[in-house]
Amino acid sequence: MEPFQVVRYLPSQHYDLHYDWFEFPILNSDNKLYNRLAIFFLYLEANCSESGGTHFPRICVAEDVLDEENRGGKSFGRDVNGRGVIFRPVVGNGIFWVNLERNGPGDERVLHVGLPVKKGSKIGLNFWVTKLESPSDASTHQCIQSQSFLGVYYHCHLQNPPRILHFLRSPTVYIFLIRLA
Repeated sequence: MEPFQVVRYLPSQHYDLHYDWFEFPILNSDNKLYNRLAIFFLYLEANCSESGGTHFPRICVAEDVLDEENRGGKSFGRDVNGRGVIFRPVVGNGIFWVNLERNGPGDERVLHVGLPVKKGSKIGLNFWVTKLESPSDASTHQCIQSQSFLGVYYHCHLQNPPRILHFLRSPTVYIFLIRLA
């Protein structure tokens, strides 16, 4: 795991379209090659009303699924053209997704952007789960996608198991919206 990263967004601040995986593995502090297998992004502060969400423009979720999961417009949305999915910032909620395909390269569907904060601020915490580049790690990707593994993993590190609020699956892309107790 990489060190945690706290990010703060003030009015008009955003993070451009990007991936959290590396095109080529990089060296860690132990001089071993790694990539970012998965990420957990937790909203610590979110007094930015309707702005500042995390947008995945390449994630396609059926309209009926999004409507069913939306719960009054508080958790999800789409861009102005009706594309992708936007996770709105809600304090205590987090987003978890897998960055790498099963065979190792980065998954281009998880391209995302931190949308601009219009008023107020947003503070988030990034947890990057890393994968060392070795053949013995082949089963990690399957394990990380399971809800039970996720609960055990975050229970060990945060002392509170997460509660899965929503699980969106868009052909082989897994994204969880999580609420920490």
